[in-house]
Amino acid sequence: MPQIHPNTVAELIYWSYANLAMAHDGLSRAIPTYDKTSFIIRMRLYNGLLSGKMQISSLFKDERWKMENGARCVYCGATDNLSIDHLFPRIKGGEDNADNLVCCCKSCNSSKGKKDLMAWYNERGQFPSIMVLRRYLKLVHKQCVELGLMEKPLEEVDDTMLPFSLSEIPTNFPKCSELSML
Repeated sequence: MPQIHPNTVAELIYWSYANLAMAHDGLSRAIPTYDKTSFIIRMRLYNGLLSGKMQISSLFKDERWKMENGARCVYCGATDNLSIDHLFPRIKGGEDNADNLVCCCKSCNSSKGKKDLMAWYNERGQFPSIMVLRRYLKLVHKQCVELGLMEKPLEEVDDTMLPFSLSEIPTNFPKCSELSML
């Protein structure tokens, strides 16, 4: 199936988010690899987001997910030694608000430190859970809209001034069998 090579910030975020929807569909249907339906979902969402006919969903669903999953680390699932982590590190401009906060174990919190969430996962050779990535992408999208970056060519954006790294946003996703929902 076709791969998109994003040129703008909007294309990057929307392609990653559309891949996320494809992965969510695959996991929900418990299929080992993506099929025609998965690829159709991805392309329809991507084109809908680009055209403005569709929108990235609000953080409301993610807040409900946080409450429903209770006291467990969003990164590894541990239930002991829990703390709060900033998806966008405070030292890089991440805010102290509920949108940016998740529950995690002290081990993951310490390991991630001030690193970008996706850079941390990539260093570990892991791919984040669908739910963590969904929240992260929504925060990236929100920030890029607020900063007027969506139509900027990727090569013109200095992401060292941002609390996340655009270059770390995934554009290719593993097979369904290699992903987890939570």
